[in-house]
Formats: sequence, C-alpha cells, structure tokens
Amino acid sequence: MNKIYVSVLMAAVVALGAGAQEKLNKEITLDKDFVPVEKKAVKKSALPKVVIPAKSTDKAQVNYSNWAEPTAVGTTIPTMLPYGYRTAHIFSGQRGYLELGAGSQLNFDGSAGYRIVDTEHSKLGLWLQHNSTWSGKNTTKLIADDDLRLKQKFNDNTVGLDFSQHFAPGDLVLGAKMHYDNFNYYGGLGSWWDDNKQSLVSLALRGGWNGKASIAGRDFDYRAGLSYDYSAYDKGLHALTGGVDYDGARDHNVKANLGVSYATSAFSTLGIDARLDYVNRSYKAHAASVSNKYTDDMTVVTLSPFYGYRGENLCARLGGNVDFSLSDGAALRISPNASVSYDVAPGATLYGLAGGGKRINTLARMAAINRYSDPMGRYSNTFVPVDAEFGLKIGPFAGFKAKIYGGYGMARNEMLAFTPALYYTPFASDSHIAIDSANRYAPVYYKAFDTQGFKMGGTVEYRYRSVAVLNLDVVYAPQDNNISPNKTYDGYTLGLDRASTVAHASVKLYPVKPLEFDLGLEYRGGRHAVLETVTDYSLVDGVPNYTLAYSLAKMDDVINLHVGARYRFDKMLTLWLQGANLLNKKWDVTLGQGAQRLSVMGGIALVF
Repeated sequence: MNKIYVSVLMAAVVALGAGAQEKLNKEITLDKDFVPVEKKAVKKSALPKVVIPAKSTDKAQVNYSNWAEPTAVGTTIPTMLPYGYRTAHIFSGQRGYLELGAGSQLNFDGSAGYRIVDTEHSKLGLWLQHNSTWSGKNTTKLIADDDLRLKQKFNDNTVGLDFSQHFAPGDLVLGAKMHYDNFNYYGGLGSWWDDNKQSLVSLALRGGWNGKASIAGRDFDYRAGLSYDYSAYDKGLHALTGGVDYDGARDHNVKANLGVSYATSAFSTLGIDARLDYVNRSYKAHAASVSNKYTDDMTVVTLSPFYGYRGENLCARLGGNVDFSLSDGAALRISPNASVSYDVAPGATLYGLAGGGKRINTLARMAAINRYSDPMGRYSNTFVPVDAEFGLKIGPFAGFKAKIYGGYGMARNEMLAFTPALYYTPFASDSHIAIDSANRYAPVYYKAFDTQGFKMGGTVEYRYRSVAVLNLDVVYAPQDNNISPNKTYDGYTLGLDRASTVAHASVKLYPVKPLEFDLGLEYRGGRHAVLETVTDYSLVDGVPNYTLAYSLAKMDDVINLHVGARYRFDKMLTLWLQGANLLNKKWDVTLGQGAQRLSVMGGIALVF
C-alpha cells in the first residue's frame, strides 16, 4: 500500500512542482503588537514546540512567559492578501508528512516533517518549509511604464529541529531553526533592483524548562527559558543602489525568563515573571569616507507580578508590567497586563483585556511584518502604555455564537510605514540624501509616531450540523486625516496600511464526508499611506538643510474573493485546490508594492 502512495506522490510532483500546506480552517488575525499572523487550527501537533500562549478570556490562565517566538515562514499563496504570510510550523498528527503545491505566477510551497524519536516521554522532530514566487509582476498603479515593472521573486526556506523530554520533576524543551530568505525589491524601477537581490539569514536556538517543586511543604510551579536569535541582511540600501558599500544590519538577540507561581487556595494564585531582552545591532560601511561601524545596544528587564482567581462564574488575572530600560529612552515604564471574564448568564460572558509594555523592534520582527523592511533601519523601540478590549460573548446556542467588543490602544514610537523623500542611514556623514523615484518604493521604510485610537467590532459564527459553517468578522477603527511626527496620530493601528475597516466573511460546506468547499471575501477599506516631502533642500558647508512635511495618500481597498476545495481519499492522502483574488482586483500591499492578481494553486498532502 505504501508503494501505491509513493507512486501517486511522484506523479503529483511532476504535475504540480514544489509544495504547499494543506489548507484547513485558516484565519488571519492581528495581535497586540500589530503583527499580522496567520493561524491554522488544524493538524494538532504532537511534536515539541515553544510558542507564545494566546491570551484567552475563557477561564484560561494567562501565561506571562513570552521568551520564545514561533517559527516564521510562509505557508500559502504568496502576497495573496495585503501582508506577508508567516506562521509557526505545523505538524501532522501522524509521525511524518509531506505536502506539496504549485500554481500560477510560478508560486510554490511545501513542507515536510518526521518525528525521529516518538516515545511517551521523548520526542525529536525534524521539519522544513519552503515558499517562493517567481513570475508575478508588480501590479501597482504608480508605475505608468509596464516595461519598468519588476516580477516579484522570493525564495523562503526554513529548517528546524525540536526536542522534548519529560522527567519526573518537569519537562525540558529544546529547539533550533535556520531561516534563509532571498528576494528582489520588486517595488523598485528598472533592472538594477532585479539583478541585485537581498538575503536575510536567521538562526534561533531555544531552551525551556517547566517544573514543580516544594519548599517547607508548599508546592509551587516554576518556569525558565533562554533563547538566542541572530538575524543579518546581506546588503545595505546603498550597496543595492550602487552607492556606498554598506553591509546590511545585524542583530544578536538574547532573551531569558524566570517565573514562579503559587496556589494560595483552590481558587487563587500568586506569581511573578521576570524577563530579560537584550539586542546588539551593528552596521558596517566599507568606504573610508564614513565611519567603519556603528553599534546599538538595547536592554529591557521586565517584572510581571500577577494574581489569578478562578471561580464558578468569575475568572480574573490581575497584573502589570514594570519595564526597566537601559540606553533606550525612559528608564522606567509601567503598563497593565490583566484579563477578566464573568458569566452573567448561561451562554453570556462579559470579558475585558488590558495589556501593554516595552517592545524591542528587532530585525526579525520587522521582517516578519514585511519582508521588504528597510535593511538599514535603526528602528525605534515601541512602548504601549495600554491596549485594552472589552466585550460580550454570546453562545453557543444551537450552533450560533457571537461576540461584540470595543477597545482603545495607545503607543509611543509605533513604527508606521511611510514613503520617504530622504535616505536615513546610521552614518551621519552619509545621511539625509534625497531619494529618486526609482528607489522610493523598493524597501518599506518606517518612522516612529505616537498613536492612540478606538476600535469596535464583532464576530458571528453559525454551524449547521456537520454540513456548513458561516463566519463574519468586522472591525472598525476611525483614522485621522492629518499626520505629523510632532503630534499624536489618532487611529487604532490595524496594519501597515492603517485601514479603518477590516472584514472577512466565509462559508465552509461539507456535502460529503471526504469533501470540503470554502468561499470567502476579505475586505480592507479606508487604507492610506504616509508621504514625506522635502522643500528648500540644500547643502551648507556639506551639511544638509531642508524642510520636511507629511501627508496622507489614499490606497485602493482590498477586495479578495477566494475559494478552496479539498478531497481526503483516506487518512493518508488529500488533494486540494484554492484560488485567490478571483475578481482580479489591484491593490498595493504597501505603497508601490502591488499584490498578486488572480492566483490559483493546487497540491497534495501525504501523511504516514
């Protein structure tokens, strides 16, 4: 029987090329740090992994230990939606899996994994993922001459190893991964940006321990973790454009955490978590006319005490973050870190969340938001005084459930994408140089703005037996019409495009057991970009002299109609097909970087 499936697999590879993840029950969300993340609620993993636990109000305790971050790699049609797609690696419920897919615009993706050791107490898993595109032309309306449009090309690969071991005192988790992404800046004009590609290399090592101990007859839980991340761009911007030969920026990021919690009663818990986040970032120039190297060091130590209560109708987690910053702005910052939910009646729950804290904007984090992020960016670090949400959950009643909510967020030095008029490099002797039109939209540049704003939204879900599932999710956040670095920008951030309305509607149908169809529509409206303009530019004794102004440019709405189908032959083999942007609409991901138009992809999934 296994030989039959190998033959089927080989035939599919010839027909479809490289591969993709099986598309099951997918949703796109934005977390508190405004990072687009793709979540897949399928194929529950039995392999060890360390990820940030999701905050929940369904009487689940909030885990404040966030030293580790999920693996970042794309797993769907490239640029199908307005953001880059990166997600934690997905493992099959079987011991091994192989998934392949290919489609239009020469889009390819694939994944494979195998649990080398798979016992009750020990697990060792090896996995890899690939995602690439080679032929989709930049669709932005800002380029009038089609001969100047570049094809988007990237080749994104990740390989990882995970290990877990259960001991009587606790559990040990270890992990390592390497990520390599090679791409062109397809938002640029002319062959230069196509011939001079960028590379981003990342290496991550992680370890963690969760255990229980007893002192003087009192039991308590404790946890500890340590991680090291290295990220490096191959080239700086001027090296890409033929100017001064800069290396790209390099990050060394060390994180550590230690936490303890103690149950004071059957209903309550006291605890505290301590975290260290250290980043060393360096830039190197090879020209003798500029400083040879520039280094930034940033350290944040965070203490997060908390009190938890779990009753019959009330669940609460009350706590805060106390951030101590070294060489990075204010030395002391305080923010909330709490959640509460109360069952007012059967099937009706009031909830509230309030978070915040200091965030170091590492190269890896900014690249996960958008792979074309400025490789020389001396990113400011962000402080969130508060990001709160309050709402009402209803259901489930006979397959129906809903949620309505409102929220308010405030951020200091939030990194917002903008289109600059000048280069800003780490080297003072070669900074503030005017940008020509061929280079203005190639990378994604960021500028620090203070932001604040409200949001409101709701979700509805209805399940009709095992035949159909209907979903609707809408959020609205009014945005300001004016922007300036000297004033607080009014608008809750829903993404790099600062959309005011984000909605997604979907229908899943299961006409027969092995067959599934899904139809969805995603919408982002009220989008806009920040434009920088310069006037009175001159050099006085070699020193730039100029005046800057900022304005907003409207961006086209995202209207993405997508469909998908899968057929599961048995427990081992599944065929799938999906299409995106079926209305063949044009929109820019960020200004000057057009998303792919109509895309179709198909593939297979094999587990063993």
